[in-house]
Order: sequence, then C-alpha cells, then structure tokens
Amino acid sequence: MPLVKFEPKPGVVKTDTPLANEGGYSDGNRVRFWQGRAEPIGGWALNTVSTFQGIARGIHSWTTLEGKPVFSFGTNSHLYGSIGGNLRDITPPLFETTLEDIFTTVSGSAVVTVALPFHNLKAGDAVSFSNHQSTIGGLTIEGDYTVTDVLTRDTFTITHGSNASSTVSSPGGGFVDTLIALPVGLADTDVTGYGTGPYGAGPYSTSPDAQEARVWSVSNWGERGLYNPSGYGLFEWQPETNYIDLAFNGDFATGTGWGLGTGWAIGSGVATKTAGTASNLSQDVRGVLEGGRVYRVTFDLTRTAGSLKFRVNAGTVATVIDVGPASSAITKAGSYSRTFVCPADPLDIIFEADSAFAGTIDNVTYALEDKAYRLLSAPPIIAASFVNPNGVAVALGTTQVGDGAFNPALFRNSDVGNNRDWIPDTNSLASEYVLRGGGGRLMQGLATRQQDLVGSDNGVFSAQFTGDPGNAFSIRLLGTGCGLISRCAMAEQNGFVMWISNTQQFFIFRGVAGSASLGTPEIIPCPVREDVFENIDQNQLAKVHVGINPAFGEMWTFYPDVRDGNECSRAVAFSWTEGHWSTHVLNRTAWCPAGIFPTPIACRDDGRIFNQETGRTANGSALGWFIRTSDFDIGDGDTLLALIGIVPDLARPVGSISFSIHTKEWPNKPPINFGPYTYNTASDTTVRMRAMGRQVAITIAEASTGAFGRFGAMKLDIPQTGAKRGGSN
Repeated sequence: MPLVKFEPKPGVVKTDTPLANEGGYSDGNRVRFWQGRAEPIGGWALNTVSTFQGIARGIHSWTTLEGKPVFSFGTNSHLYGSIGGNLRDITPPLFETTLEDIFTTVSGSAVVTVALPFHNLKAGDAVSFSNHQSTIGGLTIEGDYTVTDVLTRDTFTITHGSNASSTVSSPGGGFVDTLIALPVGLADTDVTGYGTGPYGAGPYSTSPDAQEARVWSVSNWGERGLYNPSGYGLFEWQPETNYIDLAFNGDFATGTGWGLGTGWAIGSGVATKTAGTASNLSQDVRGVLEGGRVYRVTFDLTRTAGSLKFRVNAGTVATVIDVGPASSAITKAGSYSRTFVCPADPLDIIFEADSAFAGTIDNVTYALEDKAYRLLSAPPIIAASFVNPNGVAVALGTTQVGDGAFNPALFRNSDVGNNRDWIPDTNSLASEYVLRGGGGRLMQGLATRQQDLVGSDNGVFSAQFTGDPGNAFSIRLLGTGCGLISRCAMAEQNGFVMWISNTQQFFIFRGVAGSASLGTPEIIPCPVREDVFENIDQNQLAKVHVGINPAFGEMWTFYPDVRDGNECSRAVAFSWTEGHWSTHVLNRTAWCPAGIFPTPIACRDDGRIFNQETGRTANGSALGWFIRTSDFDIGDGDTLLALIGIVPDLARPVGSISFSIHTKEWPNKPPINFGPYTYNTASDTTVRMRAMGRQVAITIAEASTGAFGRFGAMKLDIPQTGAKRGGSN
C-alpha cells in the first residue's frame, strides 16, 4: 500500500493514555519542540576545570563597569564568583569586625558569655577572637572557640581554657577582633523542620528556614554581587580579575613613600615611633583608593606604650576620619587585618599614634577585599532578597525596624543607591511593609517590566516603585492560591514571569504595571504535571528551581524526583512562545540563563559547572536523548497492521539514529518491542523491520554519540493484514 505520512503533533503528554493522545508524543528525554518540530536539546561542556564544594542553589550573572562578564553562585557551604574565566572562593565570614565590651564572666567558671546581637549561631559553631586589647575577669579571650550554648538571639557562651578570677556581670573587656565563619548550611532539608511539609509544620522561630536546604538569593548591585543565604544577612562582593597589594614600600625596605610625623623614622625594615608627641605615619593614596569600595589593611605592630589608630584623610575639605571598626584603638602588639569602607575623595591613609605611643609598624598592605563581606547595617535576618532596577535593595521575610522582631511577611527596602541605609526617614526612601493576604512567608522577589513581583507561600504581589521617601513602593496583591513551591521557583523573561506553585500548578504572569488592570496569574495547562507531582520529593521542595533558556523561549523547572534520589535530577520545560512541554532527566541544581554569557550556565551536584546548549554531546559522552510517540492504529484499531518500513525525514542530520517499535494487542497490555533498528543519516534512506499489532508506538533515539536530527514528517510503510480484532481479552 502507499506510504503513510506520520507527523506527530509537538509536545509530550502524560496526563492522557498513549492511545488517547494518538498523533502525539507520550515520553521523551532531552528532546525539545522548537517551531513545532522535535529535535535534541543542545549538549553541554565544562565551563571550567575547577570544581566547587557543596551543592549550588542560587546563581546570577552580570557585567562590571568595564564590560567584564561575571557569574556567581552559592552552595550550602561556600560562595563562588567567576570573572575572567577564573573561579574564586569568595565565601564571606558571618562576622568580621572589631567589637567592644562583649564579654561577661563568673568567678571560678570557664564559661564566658558573649553579647553579639542577632548572632544567628548554634551550639557547635566556631568563633575566633584575636588582639584582645584588655582582660575580663582575669581572662584574655584570644584564639578559636566553639559555641557551647545559645542563650538568646543576642548572646551565646564559650568555654575558656581557665576559670575567671572575678565576676563581671556587665559586658566589658574592651576591643577584640572577632571572626566568625558563616555556618555551613544544610545540603538536604531536615524533614522535621518548618516549611518542609504542610504549611506551618515544624519549629518556627527568629531564624527562618533553619531546617531547609540552604538557598541563596544572588543579584547584583551595579557591578557588585549582592547575596543572601536564606536566614542570614546581606553580603556584597566586588569582582576584579586581580586583587593586588596597593601599598608602596609596605615592608619599609627603603625610607621613601611615607609621610613621617614627629617621632617617626624608617630604618632596619620597620617604621619606628618614639613617645613624646602625637603624630602620624601616612601614605598618599590619591588615584590609588576609590571612595565607596571595601579594602583590607594588614600590618604588624610592636608596642611598649600608648595607642594607635588606623584612619583615612579624605574629603573635598581634607579631614582625618575614623573608618568604622577598623579605626578601633590598638593598645596591644600583634598582627592586624581589618576591612574598611573607603570614604569619598581619599587623600592619605593614616596610622595615628598618641603622644605616649612607642613601637614599630611593619608589613603594611592594603588591597581591595577579595572575599564577600557582610553589610552590617542591613537587616540581620533575611529570608530572600533582590535588587530593584532603581538601585534599591529589597529584603523579604526580615526583621522589623525598632524591636528587631522577625516577621516572615515583612518587605523592607534600602535607600536608593545606598544598600547600607535601611532606616525609614524623611530624607531616605528606605521603607517597610507587612504584606498581608498572601500567606505567611515571603519566598522570592524579582524585577520585571515596570514593576517587581514578590511571591509568597500562598500568593503573588506587585510592587511598583513610587520614589516617595519612607513609602518607596505601592504594593498590591495580584492573586492567592498560587504561592511558590520554593525560594528559587520563579523566573522572568521579557516581562513574562513564570513559576511553579505549591498548589501543584504552573503559572505565568503577563500583566503590565500602569494599565487599568495589573493582570492576574494564569495557570499554564501542563500535560505532564501528574508525572511531576506524583514523583517530586515532598521533603526536598526547597531545592526546586526555575531557569530560563532564552534562545528557545523555554522555562525549565528542575525538581528532585524520588525515582532518582533526593537531588534535582529531572526537569520539565515549557515553551511559552509555542505552548509545548518536554521532559528531561538532567541533574542541575542551579541554572543561569544566557544573555551575559552566550549560553546558559548550570551547576551539577558533583561540583561541576557546565555551559549548556553547547555542542551535541554531554561533555563528550552520548547525550542519551529519545522521543516516543503515542500509540496509533489503523481505523479504530480493529484491524491488525504490519509496520515494515520507515522513511525518516530529518533536517540537519548527523550520525546514526535508532528506531524501536512497540506493538500492543490491547491498550492496557505490555508492549512487544522490536529493534532498535539503526539508521545512518549519511547513507541510509529507509529503516526496514517487521512488526505487527493493533496499536504501534515508535521510539527514536540517539544511536551514535552526537547524533542529531530535526524531525519532520516521516513516512510509514504499513500494509493492512486484514486480520480483525477478536473478542474481549
């Protein structure tokens, strides 16, 4: 009989039976539908030979003012940035600062209480103190310690190596340099924790998501990265290809490069001061340091008397000023390393000695800080953050101004152009709002066309920037029953915002601010949703994330599937331009869209980073793609058919492709499988086989590494057998 044209309609459908979806596709892996045709997705290649530690959750890309592309991502244990092709560990400390009067002691006890507001620590976390300028209860608190017990949100205890000789009940002890590492977060959600099951299950306190797998909000503040590991504060990174020492003659090998006040002299490789007169050791930094940037200064100090401070001479009217905790008085010999924000119009760095100071300074360095650093004036606890295009940082689920109480529904924003100013004032656009009606927890926010969208655990809000002091946003509830399933479950492209909801639906928002109607979230019909939600790991929902593949107009939703383990192992992709869905087995824990970089960048749970949509292989191995048609029959299926040949129709064919045939006598019976039959795209014209049944499905798959073809209208050689369906079975 004549060849039969066979052209399945695009999109994978799993909600119908294979026979009910006759003329379509019922399954597939790593095959997309582009311009109505099926084709394998692009391959991937290693972005860098370097590997990273932890599981990546949260990634973003941007460019510096010089046009250098940057991407950065956070894991449960580290924070990384890449610029110029080099992957850097930029993990910030939770605290690195100089504190004053933070210890209390009890006579005869080695237990020391430490006062540190919003410390966000737990028993077993590590803390380090150095250069303790005084004593407390006869103790010098220096070295590495472990948190023994957490008393309140603002106090914890450590155990010293000896007992205190006296009781000091009011915090004291003078200045001490404090370094506390960012605690390692969970790689997997603790299934007993809050937010890991039905809404409200598990403990609930001032530390949000303490039992959930760590997720980062990653954005950029101009050319700087801005970060929030959920439940902690706000951190910033200034990307550079090099972080060189900017000090001239910092080892005092010569007598040049330094301004010497009365009593200062350079010799024998050190700068020495004798007591008698208050004076400065200084170095000109005009054209070397930049106002507003964060630098680290280090130096070695010996001392026999007096005190010294590090300061900066700056301003259009030159003034020697303190630069935060880095300018804390030093009355003890030691090695010092402190960070500071450079004031505007810097002229000189200053080592300011009082009249009693006698000692030496050596090994001075100062350079741009190469790690992320904490913005101590930002809210101390934040569940998620993003940056508004007007230069406003936004904290979601955070602490209230005033009493500092944590409110999971609180929206706070910084002043315009100043992510260190968060206090509402008539001269500031810093504001705070409680978003009511959309559920209990704010989950994620992002900027889109003419507005920002904020998703909660039960609804979505529109936040329109007004620019009014103390009331910078106009916020409206757009809809309920469409809350986000996780903190990375929403993504935006060209004004469309798409997300996966905890109501087991997918949503899209197309509204435009300023119109008569802001629009409402719309359900995206999903013919594979049952397969997703019947197999998604309900205990690991915090890992679900949505990524955009702009070149193909696709929203990719990655989720942990119980058939594979507890990491994000599968994805469903929606083409918002064409309305098709496809399914994929693909381990990716974080996804960054193309735009800044030519292809998407994605992270895998083994510490590897890949450039997606690159080549036709899985980093040199077979991609493993396939697509399976739904069942089809002749007439109403009452006649047996014999499939004896397929004439493929392929655009841009490469390599060898296989065809497997699956026949059934009855819809609910297991198929009989034939093949696979290999088709060499360079030499073959027809695939020959002999398979008989009342219903037939075809699987097309990669047979050689890198094989590719864009599927058109294949032709089937199907002679009717004349055999009729028998009775019931």
